[in-house]
Amino acid sequence: MRFRLSLFLLLFCSISQFAQSQELDKKKKLIERLKNSPTICTMSWVFVDNDGDPDSYSFKSLNKNIIPLSLKVDKNIYKNFSVSAVMCFNRFKSFQEVNNVTLPYSRLFFSFDLNGRIGIKDKHFNLYFLNGLGFSTVDVNRLNAPKSGSLNFGGGLYVKIIKNVGINIESAAKFGLRKPLIKNNSNHFLHTIGFSLFL
Repeated sequence: MRFRLSLFLLLFCSISQFAQSQELDKKKKLIERLKNSPTICTMSWVFVDNDGDPDSYSFKSLNKNIIPLSLKVDKNIYKNFSVSAVMCFNRFKSFQEVNNVTLPYSRLFFSFDLNGRIGIKDKHFNLYFLNGLGFSTVDVNRLNAPKSGSLNFGGGLYVKIIKNVGINIESAAKFGLRKPLIKNNSNHFLHTIGFSLFL
């Protein structure tokens, strides 16, 4: 009886150790693949199209800055699927309605987005579609500043100019996660154009 119990425990421990080693190998392979997968860093000019109208997506109310104010890091996860983190700054003019508040004076706009993208690419072009979640606020120095989450849909294009340098053009419709859902004045378009470094 003791022999059988010892044999069972030995077999159980061996199987457990084998399973753990297999799991560690998978994790190591995943980490190694992520380390070696392509990364794209982009600095862009930002154009925020927001006039406070929940149904208006046009170019008539573009807020823009001369200095590039968007930073994006794009990491390839698997084949044509990537994940990007985007941080944008802009300045909104006074008397615009943003996130249910009419701005009495010009204010700083800030947004942060996490998007997944899937695309079609070759040596020089990468056309993609994106979907994700974001957050935006104006007047970031105030705790009670108007703010909203967003559901993002859009697309863009990477074009390689030389081996490690290219251009990125991207446009995303950001639907505010406020009531009434989808049709509210937190909706806006975010357009960016800038230079990319392929690492």
